[in-house]
Amino acid sequence: MNFEEFKNRYEHKEVQEFPNKTTKQPLLSVIVLTYQQVDYVKECLEGVLMQKTDFPIELIIGEDGSTDGTRELCVEYAKKYPDKIRLILQHRENNMRLDQVPTLRFNLIYAIFSSRGKYIALCGGDDYWTDPEKLQKQVNILESHPDIAMCTHEVHHRILDRVDRRSFKRVMSILMRDYQLYGPKCLPVLAREFLFDRNDFWRRKRTADQHKRKKINLLADFKNGNWYMPGSSELARKEIFLKLCDILEHSIGDHQPALILATMAGGIYHIPEIMGVKQDQKLSVSKSSARKDVLRKSDEQVDTSNRIKRYRGLKKFANPAQAKILDEMIADYIAKNISSN
Repeated sequence: MNFEEFKNRYEHKEVQEFPNKTTKQPLLSVIVLTYQQVDYVKECLEGVLMQKTDFPIELIIGEDGSTDGTRELCVEYAKKYPDKIRLILQHRENNMRLDQVPTLRFNLIYAIFSSRGKYIALCGGDDYWTDPEKLQKQVNILESHPDIAMCTHEVHHRILDRVDRRSFKRVMSILMRDYQLYGPKCLPVLAREFLFDRNDFWRRKRTADQHKRKKINLLADFKNGNWYMPGSSELARKEIFLKLCDILEHSIGDHQPALILATMAGGIYHIPEIMGVKQDQKLSVSKSSARKDVLRKSDEQVDTSNRIKRYRGLKKFANPAQAKILDEMIADYIAKNISSN
């Protein structure tokens, strides 16, 4: 599927592209997708704009028809940075839904096809980057390792909608897990946050920290569910995301397929530095109860399971050894999630 085929199939109302034109051919395209995130997107955009690189970048904002002020804020930024920001104003009429539940697929696919860089980096509109050299570090890795397809890094996980439980046991859990992952350098950061920004300390989320980090990650490393690389840390060769468009046409969920595609194309290089913040909010599209209900219902049958559709779709990009691993992942998912239903 190319860009014209995609628009012919799914663009029911013509997308409005802001008239900005970046002056140089970018080496990297940063894609920020946002919808109803007026309280968070400014911090996200500032995290991109502060990046220091020795190569040109473009920031593509895919605004998905927000009504809470997000759209107006994105227009304000596009006017302020006409040489850096390309703003794509989407319409809800184009939303590619799953059983009437909204998804971000049209917005993401359109942004990927619109990108001009050799590399693409993603950042959700409610996430943000904290290291001004993040993009430079990741591109340096991919430029010096032509066999690697993607570079990721560590982030802090935070829960936006509630302050998590407060107890001495939780303090010790946070300290021990951060020390295990990051070593002594994490202690001053944790101490400063606990003393001066305690709500953020309690909002720390710990879901994947038990997984051991590897410098180079291959497909077999995902057999045990080691999905510890967040989407807001992904920077990959554009070919990976073009393949992802093919997967997204028939199923939802971009994070795991992107990681799998990268491992099948050479591997993922993981930097053990915290260079961003991933913020989870219950009101986001990906965490809506309606979306979860649809996915839960689809997973009751092998032929309708969204996860299995993704794995099967990915096999077209796999070599025989990788296809075997995907078959094992399918069988394992069926045994744990479907056979017992």
